[in-house]
Amino acid sequence: MAMNRPINLSLSTFFILILSISSHCFSQSIFINEVMASNHASVEDNTGNHSDWIELYNPGNNAVDLSGYYMSDNPDNPTKFRFTTTSRAVVVPARGYLIIWASGNTHAGARHTSFALSASGESISISNADGKVIDSFSFNGQRRDVSYGRLPDGGNTLSYFSPATPGAANNPANAYTELLAPPVFSRSGGFFDNTFALTITHADPGVSIYYTIDGSTPIKDTAFVKFPYKNSYPQFAGDSSGSLLYDKPDKSNLYKLPITIADRTFQKNVISNISSTFDKYPGYFPDSSLYKGTVIRAIAVKQGALPSEVVTNSYFYSADGANKFTFPVVSLAVQNDYLFNYYTGIYVAGYTFEKMIDAGGNDFCTGNYGDRGEAWERAGNFELIVGASSVLSKTVGVRINGACTRAFRSKSLRLYGDTPFDYPIFSESPQLFHDNLLLRNSGQDFGFTMFKDAFYQRLVNHFRMDTQASQPSVVFINGEYWGLLNIRERFDNNYIETVYGVNKDSLDMLEISGVLIADKGTTEDYDSLMIYLQNDKISDSTIINPPDSTIINPPDSTIVNPPDSTIVNPPDSTNVSPTDTLLRLIPVVDATLSMRQRSPIVADTIDYEYVKTKVDIDNLIDYQIAQIFTANTDWPQNNQAMWRKRTTRYRPDAPYGHDGRWRWMLFDTDFGLGGAQPPTHNTLELAAIDSAGNLVFHKLLQKVSFANSFINRFADMLNTTFLPVRTTTILETFKQKYAPEITAHINRWKYIESYANWESNINIIQDYLLERPYYQRSHIREKFDIEGDYLLTVDVSDTTQGLVKVNSIHITPATPGITDNPYPWTGSYFQDIPLTITPIARTGYKFKHWEYNNTILTDSILTITTSTDQSYKAVFESNFLSANPTPVAALLTKPCGYIFKEWNPSAQAGSFPPNMKFVFMKDADPKVNAVFDDITTGAYNLTSKTRINGLGDLGFSFINTNSDPPNPGYPNTKLGGAILAINTEKQSKITLSWTGRTITANPRKYRIRLQYRIGDIMPFKDLLNENNEPIEYVSAATGHSRTFTHTLPETLLNQPYVQLLWKYYHFSGESSTRDQLAIDDIVVEPELSLSGNVNPETMFSEHKASRISSAKNISNARQIRYQATRSILLNPGFKVSNNVFVAQIQSCL
Repeated sequence: MAMNRPINLSLSTFFILILSISSHCFSQSIFINEVMASNHASVEDNTGNHSDWIELYNPGNNAVDLSGYYMSDNPDNPTKFRFTTTSRAVVVPARGYLIIWASGNTHAGARHTSFALSASGESISISNADGKVIDSFSFNGQRRDVSYGRLPDGGNTLSYFSPATPGAANNPANAYTELLAPPVFSRSGGFFDNTFALTITHADPGVSIYYTIDGSTPIKDTAFVKFPYKNSYPQFAGDSSGSLLYDKPDKSNLYKLPITIADRTFQKNVISNISSTFDKYPGYFPDSSLYKGTVIRAIAVKQGALPSEVVTNSYFYSADGANKFTFPVVSLAVQNDYLFNYYTGIYVAGYTFEKMIDAGGNDFCTGNYGDRGEAWERAGNFELIVGASSVLSKTVGVRINGACTRAFRSKSLRLYGDTPFDYPIFSESPQLFHDNLLLRNSGQDFGFTMFKDAFYQRLVNHFRMDTQASQPSVVFINGEYWGLLNIRERFDNNYIETVYGVNKDSLDMLEISGVLIADKGTTEDYDSLMIYLQNDKISDSTIINPPDSTIINPPDSTIVNPPDSTIVNPPDSTNVSPTDTLLRLIPVVDATLSMRQRSPIVADTIDYEYVKTKVDIDNLIDYQIAQIFTANTDWPQNNQAMWRKRTTRYRPDAPYGHDGRWRWMLFDTDFGLGGAQPPTHNTLELAAIDSAGNLVFHKLLQKVSFANSFINRFADMLNTTFLPVRTTTILETFKQKYAPEITAHINRWKYIESYANWESNINIIQDYLLERPYYQRSHIREKFDIEGDYLLTVDVSDTTQGLVKVNSIHITPATPGITDNPYPWTGSYFQDIPLTITPIARTGYKFKHWEYNNTILTDSILTITTSTDQSYKAVFESNFLSANPTPVAALLTKPCGYIFKEWNPSAQAGSFPPNMKFVFMKDADPKVNAVFDDITTGAYNLTSKTRINGLGDLGFSFINTNSDPPNPGYPNTKLGGAILAINTEKQSKITLSWTGRTITANPRKYRIRLQYRIGDIMPFKDLLNENNEPIEYVSAATGHSRTFTHTLPETLLNQPYVQLLWKYYHFSGESSTRDQLAIDDIVVEPELSLSGNVNPETMFSEHKASRISSAKNISNARQIRYQATRSILLNPGFKVSNNVFVAQIQSCL
């Protein structure tokens, strides 16, 4: 007992202590202490990303458990995000700090919120488990890597911090009370024709302005220490090394007087006389003064305030003030020593190269320029001048890009933006603004055409894979002409998020460059697929296509490896995949692949349906075709990139890119198109070998269905995309585009020998494009043991009614490689490979039958397996009306026609006025061209949210509002109008009248436009007035109304089914409440015009309409009745005798 008492006492004390902490924690104060909404490089989260962050501070003596607490960036919804309810998972230590990652990715960990922060400013809050707000914090627009927080910790004084102090005490030495606005230039960047005086001003008279003219970042101190560089490097251990040279110091100037901006071309070259390679004797320095611009960078400083952001403008002289180049100008401003410093410059061989040489190495890809990662990123400014004016100027991070092309004289640059490049740089995708871009030197094509990869990706940019858009540019660095670089899209997680809307932190992005590495995410899913394929046992029991004789390459097919082909393991070896053990077995492609034999298609045990859930098959096929046709032999052991959204399973109904399957991306094809291999090269055999680098393709080729899909798709592309008439035409446009600028580029870098040599290099590509299709077909026949080709011809009865799809291609001018008048169309396909042809009817038509060899074939989709030429013609017919159109059409045979006068608010939900339906559109806040989606089913007496209201004798009204959850039967903000169906048969004239009303006028403006269509299939068209303008009610003041009366066009007469749509659509205004508009008093009145003689055998005839106009001879009839609601007009020619004629006018009211 004596021994147990201390133990019991200790346990009791322990439980009392826990209860005390728990109780104290609920009353403990927590402060939002520091916030960063523009985190570029301040701190990484647990996933390696620079997420926005919120620092929480606990000033108490006890830790605070945040389980069940809430955070939000929406004051109207303080419980937007809830921390896990798991105890002790998220704890703010006593008198300590906790970083919460506002990443928008809750899958990244318990400290990641469901929202991200806006760098333009917002309000955030933290609430306890009961939902009570315990602290809130508002901030204005933030600057990159500058935080905003309390001083002292938990205090009421708010300051900016640079550098930030995440997870530590806020430091008064780093605190600033004010963010200075940037200085203002009197003239924007661009071209000028006369010397001018540039003034720089600031709204605050207490600031000082500092500026530079050499691309360096201005600072308050007036000069930097000059930096060392070298112009000569040893080529082997013991070789002599060049001396360190020193550039004159960059200098910041205090702005006092206007700066004279003039032509600087004849001033001394500076950075272009610094070596960018490992050469002992660089022979590419300019022979004369380069064309130059003036780069002015300015900053505002003030005691106690954080200096302003740097403003950069570049100015270029031309005689007429216009852009003297045919391409946009890119002006890069990067401090000279950031690029060329022997020890730390990213653009030179530098210390890293000499260290490797001294150690006995001979890898010329190694140098400062070969170093990677954030440590080798340098700050700079990107300015884009289109025409004569600067259209974009932004801060960027600059790194060298590429593999061994980093050692080239002019280098590819990677540009990182902390905000998107918000200018439509690429004509192919003007709506996409990317976070990161490339300035590419054309890779291994640098010494040949300067556009090969850009050209080839343009050639195949419609393939079912990602390609990189390109825009050529003339580049200047710190004002000195730097030659041509192609602005390119960069494939990274930001690209995927921008293009496909996949969260950039939810991706697996892999690359094969000798080894398989994960650029983002992990290799786990890809590894499991490789293991499945590698371990699969192929059955030899059923050989469908026996192997044939060995294929020997012709003598000119020897593969030459350029210096850039060396495989260098990335420095971050921790990301290397287990699949690397397989990839290391991939041979570097050389010699003639004498081991090459025609691989048989065999029956195997691969579960193709399973592989389809792991791989986008269409994407894989197109990717392989693109690489094979161009004969890119710097692949597949290099230059592969693939990605997937991380999902726990295949999601077939998800949007494109969200289903969890692997997809490939095309890049760096400079080795192809005759660069390393002739058009005779059998790249198909290379792609199909059993190697880890292309294992998926190798294995799937052994599935007959996949092989047939690949063969037919390749044939499709040979019949369209790769037709020489198309490829050589596009090549010529590239040549003409680059021709005006190539001579200056050649003179700058002296790598392409001459303009004539440049043309000769282009001719190599042209010859390749002319010859390659013939050899490509031969390789396919050899690989799959196909006897030959056959010609398939397809035609249509009427090109306005439909078209034909042959396998994967639509025979229409919109398909690349198809002519403007394509029918009859003929393509060459492979014998005895099953091929489908499909008729596609245009809207308002339907397929009727095929015509084939004077026979009629009624099956719509035909599968053709043949070895002889074939010809098919698709015949179409009209189809304006579905089998069961809705609503039912109103008959206009009564004198009153159709009348709508009121709609009761107590009408049953989902009911409609006679012959009418209320509809909603596919888009929120539908525009005038919005497409009909479905029919509403809601009630008519609602008072809030999106709804249709019955207004009694004022008709019915529409209003869209954005509220969750929406009213039953009314999708949020998608109401689109009312449809009336009428039968106009036997009508010679129809008058329509209706009233539009503004029930409540609101800031976001809507209108009601009257549209029509014959049947229920064709798109709606605008009904036009006598001035050929759309008929629509325009919202006005509350209570306003307007009545419209118009005659329906003759095309709508004598139709069994016509729909009239009063479309309620969003016209203007992007915020606030929307107009509530109404429709009332719809009257459709038929009018008859009669003439001629009555049939003598007619005993009785009755005619009903709103108005009747008659010049008819009714003498032979026994009894005639005219019944109208408006008027009866008897015109000359009307005759009656010895019979009964009754004319009656009767109101419909």
